[in-house]
Amino acid sequence: MALALTWITGSSAFAASKKKPSPTPKKKVVEKKPTPTPKTSVKPSPSPDPTASEKPTPSPSASEKQSGLSLLQYQEGDSGPVKTVGEEQLSSGESLRAFYQVSSGSAKIPILLHRKSTGDFLAFTAVCTHQGCIINDVTPKTFDCACHGSSYDSNTGVPSALSPAKRPLTQYPVVAKNGSLFLQHA
Repeated sequence: MALALTWITGSSAFAASKKKPSPTPKKKVVEKKPTPTPKTSVKPSPSPDPTASEKPTPSPSASEKQSGLSLLQYQEGDSGPVKTVGEEQLSSGESLRAFYQVSSGSAKIPILLHRKSTGDFLAFTAVCTHQGCIINDVTPKTFDCACHGSSYDSNTGVPSALSPAKRPLTQYPVVAKNGSLFLQHA
């Protein structure tokens, strides 16, 4: 019997010495707090080149802001200085791609400018009426959209007969004040 007890004790001791697998620890669920989206900082426009013959960009007066006038500006290349579009900037029959800003720091809204042979200034939206591409190709006679080949008459904003665009460009009144050009908008 002593032998049997040892055997039972030994087997129970063996069973007790066997390690039971410990349950896998539960992972802590950590709620991630949403990371605040950084605000896009607007870099100030570079100052005009002091050696250039361009006038510094005047800021719109309170009366100009109230009347819905925005100063028309242009930029040569992506990093060139921002310049004010003046009456002398466009000769008769010339066109220019420009922009305006509704308020300081707001997005630059692209505009197509043209000076008719009569001396009148025309401003059109630079958004193609076909599928909303921005028109970048400006010639004295046409505004051409590179996306799908739409072409607009620079004197009227009407698309050519062969253009995929069927609606004319939106036209805005242009006001000349103190030698600078302003776009009148709602």
